This record gives sequence, C-alpha cells and structure tokens, in this order.
Amino acid sequence: MSATAFPRWALAVDLVVSALSVLGGLAIVVGYLCAPQKQHLRMKLILGLGVTDFVQAMTTLVGSGLALAGNPYETNSSSCLASSFVYQSTVICNACWTLAITLVTYLTLLHPRSKSTGFLDSTYAFPLIAGICVLIAIAPSIALTVVYRVEDAAGVCWLPATSLAAKLELFIPRALVLVIVIVLYVRMFIFFRTRDMHLLDTGSNSDSQPANGNRLSSFRGRFTSSKNRNEGARMSELSTNGQQGTETPKRHLSVIPASPVPEAAPEVENDSDASDPLSQTRKNSAATVSSSEHEHEPSGMGLSPSAITLEPIPARTSANSTPLPRLSKHGASSFPAGRPPPGAPPHVPLSPRQLNKRLSLLMACYPVAYSALVAVSLARLIQQFVTGRRANPGLLYASRILIFSQGAVDGVLYYAIQAAFKYWTRSGRIRPTA
Repeated sequence: MSATAFPRWALAVDLVVSALSVLGGLAIVVGYLCAPQKQHLRMKLILGLGVTDFVQAMTTLVGSGLALAGNPYETNSSSCLASSFVYQSTVICNACWTLAITLVTYLTLLHPRSKSTGFLDSTYAFPLIAGICVLIAIAPSIALTVVYRVEDAAGVCWLPATSLAAKLELFIPRALVLVIVIVLYVRMFIFFRTRDMHLLDTGSNSDSQPANGNRLSSFRGRFTSSKNRNEGARMSELSTNGQQGTETPKRHLSVIPASPVPEAAPEVENDSDASDPLSQTRKNSAATVSSSEHEHEPSGMGLSPSAITLEPIPARTSANSTPLPRLSKHGASSFPAGRPPPGAPPHVPLSPRQLNKRLSLLMACYPVAYSALVAVSLARLIQQFVTGRRANPGLLYASRILIFSQGAVDGVLYYAIQAAFKYWTRSGRIRPTA
C-alpha cells in the first residue's frame, strides 16, 4: 500500500509506536551497560535483541516521518534500497535472536548437564550465535534487494506487493520461529507436568540426578552418610540410658579452706549429668551462697549445709537474642526490620541454581511476546496466500502497529524481568512449614 493510499492517522500511529520502540531498544542497551552481570550469555542475547529493535524502529520512524511530511521514498532510489535492506535484515535477525533465546532457555531448564549447555558457558558461544544470526539475516536481504525492485509502502521500502518474494520474505522466518517456540514450550510444559515439579523453587530431575560416571561414588557417599547417622543415633541412645561403654572418671571435690561449708559436695550419681557441662553450670549458678546471712556470725562457728540461703542469679540477656516486640500507638506489635514475627515461615536465600532457573523462565517471556506480536502478521500473510488479494485494511493496520511496537514491548519486558530478579534475590523464598 502506497503512502498516498495510507491514511494520515495510521501514519501518525506508526510514528508514535516507532518512537516508543526506539526508546525501548535504547533502554535495553543502556540497561545492559549498567548491569553488573553483563558477561552472562542471556544478557548478551538480550543486548542483540535490543540493538536489532533499535535499528528496526529507527528505520520505520524515519520512513513514517517522511511519509507523514509528504516526502515518501522514491521507487528504487538509493535511500529506498538502503531502507529496504536494513528493514529486511532486522526483521530476520529479530527472528534469529528470538530463536536463540528459546533454545538457550530450553537447554538450561531441561538439559543443564549436556555438552551443548556446557558450551553456552564458554566465551565463544555469543560470537558464534551472533555471527549465525547476522549471516542468516544479511544473505537473503542482499539477494532480494539486488534482484527485485523496491518501492515505498507507507514509510517502509519493500518489495512489490504482487510478487511472491514479498510474501515469503517475512512469512518463512516468522512462521518457522513461531512453530519452534510452540514445540519447545509445549515440551517444557510436559516435562515439568509429568514429573509434578515446581518451576520456581525446585531443580529439575536432571539437576538432581548425577552423571553416569558419578552414580557409583554418589551411592557410596549416601551409604556412608547413612551408616554414620545410624551409629550416631545408637551412641546417643546408649548415652541417654546410662549404658555407655567408657565411663567418665568421677572427681571428688575437697573442702575449700576457711569455707563455712564443712562438708565436701556429694558425688555425682548420674554420669550423664557429669558429662554435661551445661547442666553442671546451671546447677552451680543456681546454688550461690549468700554472704549477707553469715556476715555477722562468729568466725569460729561452723554452719551446716541446711543453714545456707540460696538466691537465684538474674538471667543474662544475650546480645543476639530477639528483642521483645514494641507496641505502637495503634496497639499493634511491631518487630525489627528484616526479622519475621514468631510463627511466620522463614525466608530461605535462593541458591544460584534456583536463581538461574527463575531467570531462564523469565527469559521465556521474549519468545512469547514475539509470537503474540507476529501472530496477526502471519494471519494476514496466510489470508493473502489463500485469497490471492491484499488483506483487509483492519488486519493490515493491526499487523503494522504490532510489528512496529516490538521494541517497546521488549524494553518493558527487560525492566520487568530485572525488577523481578532483584526482588527474588533480596527476599529469597518462603520455606514451607510442615
């Protein structure tokens, strides 16, 4: 559809949406530069997606502005050829980045110990993926730009609408990526569903199962630890019943010189009490002789043990003990910040594997958003194939707006994912109570 046949309100909407996509792509690039974990592969893949969104949005922004100002591209001019080449390359490259994110998410969640997943941690993974994406995007764009004549299509220089290449150029990469995304995500859903596994808090089966070469050593380790636990339980039971093999030697306490107590302390009958320093300390601290009772007694007069007055010692308050709740002016008790009230489930910090799993799940939002945005465009192309005519205007406008808004959607997803990841890092997870 030429710029003259395209309504001005639609061109204005394309201009606004393209500007938002430029901001979204630029926000992804700035967020990557400010992120501390920029060496991770997933961050680099999102950077590639953001750069592609930015370039594509700039192309549509300039073309929509020229068409709205009444100066559209001339057919097969150098500026039109450049715009057509850049737009075709970014559309195909965007599909390649989305496919790469989908495959990385699939391998990370379902095959974390495979050789392919191990290669993703190497320094050569991102250059190889980026090279493949750029090569797949540039090669067909150069061929189609050289062979076919391009013309203005309401802000976007494109192949003639009547040619078969104009229909297949966008249909093949988008349809292929959409099918692969659906197949892999259904595979992941079936994987977690059949094993009754929680996606967020627990690891996958492949995470918990050892490799083939380490199963024997893992079995030996579990057998040894089980044996040690059984021996420890048997020894503690013997110690509780007073049947421990080695007896602790008894220590007889002698009379302290010039002490008012003439007799020595009785012998300890229970071996378990003697071997427990904590219980002995409690008994000694609870039986302190008060000096105020015999302060004025004659020096040569002896006292019997029954005349001793016992006073309890005030309990010491530990610095690490939990302070008592304070009452606010509304009558509700307030606890110190960072400490849950009694009875609340404790927060457990997430392990690196759990954080990696949650971030991989959040990465799946990009392919889902891409599939939702290109679904209308695929429906329009299918209608053109079936009917052999141009699609109806409503479907055409909706397809353009959704495709042009991809950069804005990716930018919103980027900051939403970063906020969710920071929240999980700070708060951890809630341990389920029995």
